[in-house]
Amino acid sequence: LRGRPSLQSDMAPITGGHGGPPLQLVSNAALLGSALGVALVTKYSLIVLLPLSFAIVIVWAISQLIRKRSSLASVVLSSLLVFITAYVILIAFYAFHVDKIDANESSTIAGWFYLRGHTAEIFKRFLMWLPPMLPRYFVYGIDMVVQDSREGRPAFLLGQVSDTGWWYYFPVAFVLKTTIPFLIASIGGIVWAVYQMLRRKRYVLLYVVLPAVLYLALTMTSHLNIGVRHLLPMFPFVAIAGAGFVSGVVQFALTRSRVLAVALAVLALLPGFVIAISTFPNYLTYFSPLAGGSERGWQTLSDSNVETGQEVKPLAKYLKAHGQKRVTGIMVGGEFLKFYGVELDDFPGWDDDDSDDGDTDPEPIDTDYVAIGAWYLTEVDLTDKQKQIIDIYRQQKPEAMVGNSIFVFRRTAALPPLRLRK
Repeated sequence: LRGRPSLQSDMAPITGGHGGPPLQLVSNAALLGSALGVALVTKYSLIVLLPLSFAIVIVWAISQLIRKRSSLASVVLSSLLVFITAYVILIAFYAFHVDKIDANESSTIAGWFYLRGHTAEIFKRFLMWLPPMLPRYFVYGIDMVVQDSREGRPAFLLGQVSDTGWWYYFPVAFVLKTTIPFLIASIGGIVWAVYQMLRRKRYVLLYVVLPAVLYLALTMTSHLNIGVRHLLPMFPFVAIAGAGFVSGVVQFALTRSRVLAVALAVLALLPGFVIAISTFPNYLTYFSPLAGGSERGWQTLSDSNVETGQEVKPLAKYLKAHGQKRVTGIMVGGEFLKFYGVELDDFPGWDDDDSDDGDTDPEPIDTDYVAIGAWYLTEVDLTDKQKQIIDIYRQQKPEAMVGNSIFVFRRTAALPPLRLRK
């Protein structure tokens, strides 16, 4: 963007030039609508992209009308095309099985917007008056996400456990789960973009800054704090801003010294390659050195930040290499060990009711190895009896840590056959 003469030339690729030929406007609207529609059918939580898309369209429409680059009719029709395209894709994925919104569903949807009293009644009547609109299971899925976001579920952050999460969870997760070079570029990119807009009037950068900032703000209102993966829709935007920042720094250095510019370019790119190579293949369990590195990251963040079942196959390989085809333990995805030729035994007494008086000891462990996922070692959402079982291993040194997410213990004199306290 550096050195471009005007806002109009910046926006031309997006809006279709000065005024935008109708075909270009239609094409751009259909592309945005398609992206939104595919997002909605991919993951329920991506419903947050709907208000973000509204924001993008509004910013674009205002800029078009103020600059007199498109007629009011073109702006309105193009905006409608975005959401019509998304809607058609959505219902197509549900085989066009749409239903009228009934009384229960209208109450559910009204609850999403915190509507109460007379306002809620008017809104519900309006929804029930509409023709068949939405796939019923799409409504159920969105309601599940809304309830989880509002009520939350037990979460872990920096050694603390909360039933409702923390407003700052996702900013902290972003810092700890991204590489330091990407983190610096992202922060620098947002600052650079804001500077470009305020000082050089490059408002086209709103298309980058607005979605990223709004999406992060939305996640900070959520009580569902279970993984940095919920921030993924934000990553492309901060990556674009970061690329602009790095490019700007290198170009500025180029005006001073070609050697300095090359050195900065290498400094910006080389660490990413080194981290990618050294982390392979355990990318999902990567943690920044700010979190203590990948081996200690599970002590700062848990759940899908560190364990999604991706290390079950390497665990099976490790056990077979040590002559084992059975293991006792608990981990995410452990039920899939059988597909790799390893039988998983539950901990004795793991699923017993806490109300059990414990008069009878459970059967002892009879496998040579015990495997425990990092999520369970943080003891989030476990019963007292389950915590008692995990406590036996928390202070022990594991023989191995598979994929930075599963701890493997060999039973020795330090780990006697498991018997719970009465």
